Amino acid sequence: MLEPHAYLNARRARSMLAVMAEHAGRRYFDEVCRRAKRRSVVPPQTLRRMLEAAANEPIFGTDLELSELGARMVRDVRYYLN
Repeated sequence: MLEPHAYLNARRARSMLAVMAEHAGRRYFDEVCRRAKRRSVVPPQTLRRMLEAAANEPIFGTDLELSELGARMVRDVRYYLN
């Protein structure tokens, strides 16, 4: 962001850092930042909207409890790579 015209983009960079500071440490922060980098997001408003949208998404639990019988039925992924 700072490469082409460092002085002209300094305010934009500060705004981007301020937006990131508001959401830093939240569960969705790293994923949204990776997506923004992949899409080359530059305007701080766009990053803010992405972070706010991620904050409003419902949280689904990924940790499921397995019974002893269920655990015996689960195979490691390496089993299928042979």
